[in-house]
Amino acid sequence: MSNKLQQGLSILYDLELNDYMMARAISKLDGQINDLGRAKKINKPTKDSTKSGALYWTGVITTVSAVIGAILEAISSFKGAEGFLFKLFVAFGGAIVGAITGAIFGLIIGLIVSVFLKSSSVSSAERKFKSDCEIYEKDIEKDRHRVNNELAQRDFLIKQRDSLVKRRNEARSKLRKYYDLMGIDNKYRNLVPIGYMNEFARLGISRHLEGADGLYYLVRTELRYDQMNATLNDIAYNLDTIVDKQRELYDEVTSINRRCDEMISLTVQNAKNTERSLNRIEENTSITAYNTQRISQELAFQNFMLYY
Repeated sequence: MSNKLQQGLSILYDLELNDYMMARAISKLDGQINDLGRAKKINKPTKDSTKSGALYWTGVITTVSAVIGAILEAISSFKGAEGFLFKLFVAFGGAIVGAITGAIFGLIIGLIVSVFLKSSSVSSAERKFKSDCEIYEKDIEKDRHRVNNELAQRDFLIKQRDSLVKRRNEARSKLRKYYDLMGIDNKYRNLVPIGYMNEFARLGISRHLEGADGLYYLVRTELRYDQMNATLNDIAYNLDTIVDKQRELYDEVTSINRRCDEMISLTVQNAKNTERSLNRIEENTSITAYNTQRISQELAFQNFMLYY
């Protein structure tokens, strides 16, 4: 009976480890699936407001022309008059006339310049807007192509995840049934306590469940409440505090983490290979191989449990 108990615990331990493996893989696939097929927000280009500075330059040219006209006309009038006071009076009048003449001339020049600047500014804005629109259309098309590819990848990953979910549900059903067949107390139906019990039984420390030196007692004295009731998420995110690093369970979970990450990485790479038929890929993925191997393994477990 002790040998059968040890074999039975080994089976339960294997099923618990692989339940953890599948739960971790499903969670990672969900993360990959949620990140795929999302369109980027690309802002539509708008025309820049055409600020040519035409009014400013018209004002500057008009003012400068008026000042130059006033100065030149004042000097000319001053030289042509007789008497100093009369010279000043004539120069003042000439300055006014010169300023008006210069302002008119400057205004005409300013208007011509402003028309040129306005036309140049509008033309530049149109060219920039056209270029921005072309870039926008290319970005939209590029992102549309990416989204379509990612949606195909997403569908592929969903099928892979669903196959794992189905496989896990089947395995968990068998796990519950085997726990009942072996009569394991509900308090010990968890990865951590079963891992410790399996190690104790394998090492010959104890090979019966009850009593002062039984596996139940050894596990209760070895584990805290949080370790006894640790969920798979607790183990995944707090392995160092949940499991003693000196235990076999710690090494097994660490190894499973690596295997799981490799399996998901290969699956994601398969999903990105859009040149081949996804249906053909689905038949040859690491997850398909894993599911096939587990079905075969669990069939052997079932044969043992029939005679337990």
